[in-house]
Amino acid sequence: MRRTVQSAGIARVSVSHPDLFVRFGEGVGVPRHSMVDGVPLPTTAALIGWFAASPRERPFIEGAAATNLAAEGQVPGAFGPFARALERH
Repeated sequence: MRRTVQSAGIARVSVSHPDLFVRFGEGVGVPRHSMVDGVPLPTTAALIGWFAASPRERPFIEGAAATNLAAEGQVPGAFGPFARALERH
């Protein structure tokens, strides 16, 4: 998945979402190989597994909730609009 990133004063740049995380790690001193080849903690691996399995193994609405509300809803201020839209529709 490619995201277009725009910062104040910087032109739009198309960067993959995973590469943004790797760049962030490098920016705080984590080597690229540690980010790419690192082994997730058991709780992180469980969350990754849950996100991967939810859309395939659960009813559509549960898979949609897993990928939209649980993931994107963690962004500060993002869950409120989702919740209000679900209440209306």
